Amino acid sequence: DFKTKYEHLLHFFEGAAEFVSVILLSAFNSNDAVFATHRQKLTEAMHKQNLSFNRATFGTWKLVVEYLSKQTRDLLNENEKKPEDAKNDRALCADMFADPSLLLPDALSRKELAVIFSTTNKMRNDWGGHGGVVGQGEAELRNQQLLAEVQKLRETIADTWAETQMIHALHCRPRRGLFENEVAVLMGSNNEFLKETRAMATWLDVERLYLSRKNSGRALKLLPLIQVGPSPQSTKNACYFFSRLDRDGARFVSYHFTDRPELTGQFADATETIRLLSEV
Repeated sequence: DFKTKYEHLLHFFEGAAEFVSVILLSAFNSNDAVFATHRQKLTEAMHKQNLSFNRATFGTWKLVVEYLSKQTRDLLNENEKKPEDAKNDRALCADMFADPSLLLPDALSRKELAVIFSTTNKMRNDWGGHGGVVGQGEAELRNQQLLAEVQKLRETIADTWAETQMIHALHCRPRRGLFENEVAVLMGSNNEFLKETRAMATWLDVERLYLSRKNSGRALKLLPLIQVGPSPQSTKNACYFFSRLDRDGARFVSYHFTDRPELTGQFADATETIRLLSEV
Protein backbone atom coordinates (compact mmCIF):
# COMPACT_ATOMS: atom_id res chain seq x y z
CA ASP A 1 0.00 0.00 0.00
CA PHE A 2 2.08 2.92 -1.28
CA LYS A 3 -0.33 5.52 0.10
CA THR A 4 0.27 4.23 3.63
CA LYS A 5 4.01 4.10 2.97
CA TYR A 6 4.43 7.65 1.73
CA GLU A 7 2.18 9.07 4.46
CA HIS A 8 4.31 7.24 7.03
CA LEU A 9 7.45 8.78 5.52
CA LEU A 10 5.91 12.26 5.69
CA HIS A 11 5.35 11.67 9.41
CA PHE A 12 8.95 10.51 9.68
CA PHE A 13 10.30 13.72 8.17
CA GLU A 14 8.08 15.91 10.33
CA GLY A 15 9.26 14.03 13.42
CA ALA A 16 12.88 14.26 12.26
CA ALA A 17 12.56 18.02 11.71
CA GLU A 18 11.16 18.49 15.21
CA PHE A 19 13.85 16.25 16.69
CA VAL A 20 16.66 18.29 15.11
CA SER A 21 14.88 21.53 16.06
CA VAL A 22 14.63 20.49 19.71
CA ILE A 23 18.35 19.70 19.79
CA LEU A 24 19.26 23.07 18.27
CA LEU A 25 16.85 24.95 20.54
CA SER A 26 18.16 23.09 23.59
CA ALA A 27 21.75 23.96 22.74
CA PHE A 28 21.07 27.66 22.22
CA ASN A 29 18.74 27.80 25.21
CA SER A 30 21.59 26.51 27.39
CA ASN A 31 23.24 29.95 27.05
CA ASP A 32 20.85 32.76 27.99
CA ALA A 33 23.04 35.53 26.58
CA VAL A 34 23.39 33.85 23.19
CA PHE A 35 19.75 32.83 22.91
CA ALA A 36 18.19 36.17 23.89
CA THR A 37 18.85 37.82 20.54
CA HIS A 38 18.20 34.75 18.43
CA ARG A 39 14.91 33.97 20.16
CA GLN A 40 13.57 37.39 19.19
CA LYS A 41 14.75 37.09 15.58
CA LEU A 42 13.34 33.58 15.32
CA THR A 43 9.95 34.70 16.65
CA GLU A 44 9.87 37.62 14.21
CA ALA A 45 10.67 35.28 11.32
CA MET A 46 7.82 33.00 12.38
CA HIS A 47 5.34 35.86 12.55
CA LYS A 48 6.23 36.85 8.98
CA GLN A 49 5.37 33.33 7.80
CA ASN A 50 2.30 32.99 10.05
CA LEU A 51 3.97 30.25 12.08
CA SER A 52 4.20 29.75 15.83
CA PHE A 53 5.36 27.35 18.53
CA ASN A 54 1.89 27.36 20.11
CA ARG A 55 0.53 25.47 17.11
CA ALA A 56 3.66 23.89 15.76
CA THR A 57 3.70 22.52 12.21
CA PHE A 58 6.27 20.95 9.93
CA GLY A 59 6.88 24.50 8.67
CA THR A 60 7.64 25.68 12.21
CA TRP A 61 10.38 23.09 12.69
CA LYS A 62 11.74 23.64 9.18
CA LEU A 63 12.20 27.33 9.95
CA VAL A 64 13.91 26.58 13.28
CA VAL A 65 16.39 24.26 11.55
CA GLU A 66 17.08 26.82 8.83
CA TYR A 67 17.68 29.67 11.26
CA LEU A 68 19.59 27.97 14.08
CA SER A 69 21.68 25.78 11.79
CA LYS A 70 22.95 28.96 10.14
CA GLN A 71 23.82 30.45 13.54
CA THR A 72 25.65 27.22 14.39
CA ARG A 73 27.61 27.34 11.14
CA ASP A 74 28.58 30.92 11.94
CA LEU A 75 30.01 29.78 15.28
CA LEU A 76 31.94 26.92 13.68
CA ASN A 77 33.22 28.93 10.72
CA GLU A 78 36.83 30.03 11.12
CA ASN A 79 37.08 32.05 7.91
CA GLU A 80 37.38 35.84 8.13
CA LYS A 81 37.77 35.71 11.91
CA LYS A 82 40.70 36.50 14.10
CA PRO A 83 42.24 33.24 15.39
CA GLU A 84 41.29 34.04 18.98
CA ASP A 85 37.69 34.90 18.03
CA ALA A 86 37.35 31.71 16.01
CA LYS A 87 38.72 29.66 18.89
CA ASN A 88 36.29 31.28 21.36
CA ASP A 89 33.30 30.77 19.06
CA ARG A 90 34.08 27.09 18.61
CA ALA A 91 34.59 26.65 22.35
CA LEU A 92 31.23 28.33 22.95
CA CYS A 93 29.58 26.00 20.45
CA ALA A 94 31.18 22.95 22.09
CA ASP A 95 29.88 24.10 25.47
CA MET A 96 26.35 24.78 24.18
CA PHE A 97 26.05 21.35 22.55
CA ALA A 98 27.96 19.58 25.37
CA ASP A 99 30.14 18.07 22.66
CA PRO A 100 33.90 18.80 22.80
CA SER A 101 34.36 17.01 19.46
CA LEU A 102 31.94 19.45 17.72
CA LEU A 103 30.70 16.54 15.58
CA LEU A 104 27.08 16.99 16.68
CA PRO A 105 26.77 20.72 15.88
CA ASP A 106 28.70 20.19 12.66
CA ALA A 107 26.27 17.49 11.49
CA LEU A 108 23.08 19.30 12.48
CA SER A 109 24.17 22.59 10.90
CA ARG A 110 24.83 21.19 7.43
CA LYS A 111 22.98 23.05 4.70
CA GLU A 112 21.93 19.75 3.13
CA LEU A 113 19.82 18.93 6.18
CA ALA A 114 17.80 22.13 5.97
CA VAL A 115 17.27 21.53 2.25
CA ILE A 116 15.90 18.04 2.93
CA PHE A 117 13.34 19.36 5.41
CA SER A 118 12.40 22.21 3.08
CA THR A 119 11.87 19.77 0.21
CA THR A 120 9.79 17.29 2.20
CA ASN A 121 7.76 20.06 3.83
CA LYS A 122 6.88 21.37 0.36
CA MET A 123 5.89 17.86 -0.71
CA ARG A 124 3.61 17.59 2.31
CA ASN A 125 1.99 20.96 1.62
CA ASP A 126 1.57 20.29 -2.10
CA TRP A 127 0.13 16.83 -1.63
CA GLY A 128 -2.08 17.86 1.27
CA GLY A 129 -3.82 20.39 -0.94
CA HIS A 130 -4.45 17.87 -3.72
CA GLY A 131 -8.20 17.43 -4.02
CA GLY A 132 -8.35 14.30 -6.12
CA VAL A 133 -8.07 10.64 -5.25
CA VAL A 134 -4.49 9.41 -5.04
CA GLY A 135 -4.12 6.29 -7.15
CA GLN A 136 -1.54 3.56 -6.65
CA GLY A 137 0.65 4.92 -9.44
CA GLU A 138 0.83 8.41 -7.95
CA ALA A 139 1.24 6.99 -4.44
CA GLU A 140 4.17 4.85 -5.60
CA LEU A 141 5.82 7.88 -7.22
CA ARG A 142 5.45 9.90 -4.02
CA ASN A 143 6.90 7.06 -2.01
CA GLN A 144 9.92 6.88 -4.33
CA GLN A 145 10.49 10.63 -4.04
CA LEU A 146 10.45 10.43 -0.25
CA LEU A 147 12.73 7.38 -0.18
CA ALA A 148 15.25 9.43 -2.17
CA GLU A 149 15.12 12.07 0.58
CA VAL A 150 15.58 9.34 3.22
CA GLN A 151 18.79 8.30 1.48
CA LYS A 152 19.99 11.93 1.45
CA LEU A 153 19.25 12.18 5.17
CA ARG A 154 21.26 9.00 5.84
CA GLU A 155 24.19 10.38 3.89
CA THR A 156 24.02 13.69 5.74
CA ILE A 157 23.75 12.74 9.41
CA ALA A 158 23.51 8.96 9.89
CA ASP A 159 27.01 8.59 11.35
CA THR A 160 26.17 11.18 14.02
CA TRP A 161 24.25 8.68 16.14
CA ALA A 162 27.06 6.13 16.31
CA GLU A 163 28.69 8.18 19.08
CA THR A 164 26.05 10.66 20.25
CA GLN A 165 23.14 8.95 21.99
CA MET A 166 19.85 9.95 23.55
CA ILE A 167 19.76 8.86 27.17
CA HIS A 168 17.29 8.88 30.03
CA ALA A 169 18.58 8.96 33.62
CA LEU A 170 17.33 6.25 35.97
CA HIS A 171 19.17 7.17 39.20
CA CYS A 172 22.43 8.69 40.34
CA ARG A 173 25.13 7.98 42.94
CA PRO A 174 27.90 10.45 43.89
CA ARG A 175 31.37 8.90 44.01
CA ARG A 176 34.78 10.58 44.41
CA GLY A 177 33.78 13.97 43.07
CA LEU A 178 31.80 12.58 40.14
CA PHE A 179 28.22 11.47 39.63
CA GLU A 180 27.62 7.90 38.51
CA ASN A 181 24.43 8.19 36.47
CA GLU A 182 22.69 4.98 35.55
CA VAL A 183 21.01 5.67 32.22
CA ALA A 184 18.86 3.96 29.62
CA VAL A 185 20.24 4.39 26.10
CA LEU A 186 17.20 5.19 23.95
CA MET A 187 18.33 3.55 20.74
CA GLY A 188 17.29 0.55 18.69
CA SER A 189 14.01 -1.19 17.98
CA ASN A 190 13.93 -3.41 21.06
CA ASN A 191 11.35 -2.61 23.72
CA GLU A 192 13.97 -2.96 26.46
CA PHE A 193 16.61 -0.22 26.27
CA LEU A 194 20.25 -0.91 27.11
CA LYS A 195 21.30 0.33 30.55
CA GLU A 196 24.71 1.81 31.30
CA THR A 197 26.50 3.67 34.09
CA ARG A 198 28.22 6.90 33.08
CA ALA A 199 30.46 9.06 35.25
CA MET A 200 29.74 12.75 34.76
CA ALA A 201 30.55 16.06 36.38
CA THR A 202 26.87 16.61 37.17
CA TRP A 203 23.75 14.63 38.00
CA LEU A 204 21.01 14.06 35.43
CA ASP A 205 17.33 14.81 35.96
CA VAL A 206 15.29 11.58 35.79
CA GLU A 207 12.37 13.45 34.20
CA ARG A 208 14.34 14.79 31.22
CA LEU A 209 16.02 13.43 28.12
CA TYR A 210 19.65 14.14 27.22
CA LEU A 211 22.06 13.77 24.35
CA SER A 212 25.49 12.57 25.37
CA ARG A 213 28.59 11.66 23.41
CA LYS A 214 30.19 8.46 24.65
CA ASN A 215 32.95 8.98 27.21
CA SER A 216 32.61 12.78 27.10
CA GLY A 217 31.36 13.06 30.67
CA ARG A 218 28.87 15.68 29.50
CA ALA A 219 25.23 15.77 28.40
CA LEU A 220 22.92 18.24 26.66
CA LYS A 221 19.57 18.51 28.44
CA LEU A 222 16.79 18.50 25.85
CA LEU A 223 13.81 20.80 26.11
CA PRO A 224 10.75 18.77 27.22
CA LEU A 225 9.10 18.73 23.79
CA ILE A 226 9.87 15.07 23.12
CA GLN A 227 8.84 12.22 25.38
CA VAL A 228 10.14 8.66 25.21
CA GLY A 229 9.03 5.89 27.52
CA PRO A 230 6.10 3.66 28.45
CA SER A 231 2.80 5.20 27.40
CA PRO A 232 0.16 5.80 30.11
CA GLN A 233 -1.94 2.85 28.97
CA SER A 234 0.77 0.43 27.89
CA THR A 235 4.09 -0.94 29.06
CA LYS A 236 5.46 -0.51 25.54
CA ASN A 237 7.88 2.34 24.94
CA ALA A 238 6.58 5.08 22.68
CA CYS A 239 7.89 8.38 21.36
CA TYR A 240 5.73 11.50 21.46
CA PHE A 241 6.37 14.90 19.88
CA PHE A 242 4.91 18.21 21.04
CA SER A 243 2.19 19.42 18.67
CA ARG A 244 0.36 22.41 20.15
CA LEU A 245 -1.06 24.13 23.21
CA ASP A 246 -4.79 23.64 23.79
CA ARG A 247 -7.15 24.91 26.46
CA ASP A 248 -6.70 21.60 28.25
CA GLY A 249 -2.90 21.85 28.17
CA ALA A 250 -0.24 20.57 25.80
CA ARG A 251 -0.90 18.06 23.04
CA PHE A 252 1.71 15.48 22.05
CA VAL A 253 1.42 13.11 19.08
CA SER A 254 3.11 9.84 18.17
CA TYR A 255 3.90 9.03 14.56
CA HIS A 256 4.30 5.29 15.14
CA PHE A 257 2.41 4.22 18.28
CA THR A 258 -1.12 3.35 17.15
CA ASP A 259 -2.26 2.13 20.59
CA ARG A 260 -2.48 5.75 21.73
CA PRO A 261 -1.40 8.27 19.06
CA GLU A 262 -2.13 11.40 21.15
CA LEU A 263 -1.50 12.64 24.68
CA THR A 264 -3.16 15.75 26.09
CA GLY A 265 -2.68 17.02 29.61
CA GLN A 266 -1.10 19.51 31.95
CA PHE A 267 2.48 19.10 30.79
CA ALA A 268 3.70 22.07 32.81
CA ASP A 269 7.32 21.88 31.64
CA ALA A 270 6.35 21.75 27.96
CA THR A 271 3.84 24.58 28.35
CA GLU A 272 6.41 26.76 30.09
CA THR A 273 8.99 25.95 27.41
CA ILE A 274 6.67 27.01 24.60
CA ARG A 275 5.87 30.26 26.40
CA LEU A 276 9.58 30.89 26.88
CA LEU A 277 10.35 30.23 23.21
CA SER A 278 7.49 32.51 22.13
CA GLU A 279 8.59 35.53 24.15
CA VAL A 280 9.82 38.55 22.21
